Formats: sequence, structure tokens, C-alpha cells
Amino acid sequence: MLWVEIESDLTSNMICGVVYRHPSSNLETFLNKFYSVIGKINQERKLCLISGDFNINLLNFDKHPLTEDFINTLGSFFLEPHILKPTRITSHSPTLIDNIFFNSIEYQTISGNLLHDLTDHLPNFLIIESFAFSIHKEKRFRRDYFNYNEEALLSEFRSIDWSNLFRGLLKCLISFTRK
Repeated sequence: MLWVEIESDLTSNMICGVVYRHPSSNLETFLNKFYSVIGKINQERKLCLISGDFNINLLNFDKHPLTEDFINTLGSFFLEPHILKPTRITSHSPTLIDNIFFNSIEYQTISGNLLHDLTDHLPNFLIIESFAFSIHKEKRFRRDYFNYNEEALLSEFRSIDWSNLFRGLLKCLISFTRK
């Protein structure tokens, strides 16, 4: 998870997060950590936008208790899903594992999937109308190493099959050179 705060003089600040959960990681452990972070953000009463590849198929909400818990818990923090159609479509099944959650109904939004086969996941988007940000010259960067485990990070990187990424990039480069 990576979080940034966007400051605004006209509205409340917005916390933006990007999340990736490896499909083989323990879902309960992930959810406990994720709910802890969301709870802290909720206490600050700020706007919150979270996007990512959660690897939790929202199409199975009525068949999988942890998926139902995920949707209900985010709803209790007023975080509503904005992607409602499958984001990964294979020959044997569609899944809705990528999403964008936003905790405000005050703003008009437009959201959806882009139909492009750059990767095996469809890109998502969320446009928030009438949202103004202030531009500050001061930039603050902070890293949270509280739960950092170097060996776990290296182990997770070693377990990733990078060949699919490189094949996708090569396919993309070939298609651009043919145009």
C-alpha cells in the first residue's frame, strides 16, 4: 500500500492510496492491516480515494464470506466501489478484482474500465468533477518502515513471474511499431 495526502485550500484534504495484494497472500492478514489503515483515515474525516488490484473478486460477494466482509467494511467507512464491471476477462471466467473506492457522494463522478489489452487487466478510471486542489511549493515525503520486513519483501519479489510482464511490454512495443 502506498498513501499520499493531497492538500486543498477549498475542500478537505484527500488521502489517495494505491493497493496491490498478491493473489497467494493471506487474505485475512491483508484485510486486518487494510481495515486498520482505513479506520485511521476515517477518524481524520478526510476524503479518501483508494485504487488497486485487490485480488478480491467482488463478483463473488454472495459466495465468499471474506469478500462480503470486504464490501461491507468499506461501506461502513463510506467507501463505495466505482468499478462495477469485470476488470479481468479470461477464456474461462470474468473477475472484478481491480477497483477504485471513494468516500464522498458530494462530487459527481464518472468511472469505468478502458477497453485496452495492454495487460491482462483492464485499466480503470475515476473522474471527480469540481474538485479543486491548491498547489503548495513545499513537498513532504515520508516512508513508514514500522512493519518493514526486508526478507519478506525480497521473497515476494522472487516469487513473481516477471516473464508475463516482459511479454506484455514486448507485445505492446511490437504493436506500437506496426502502427
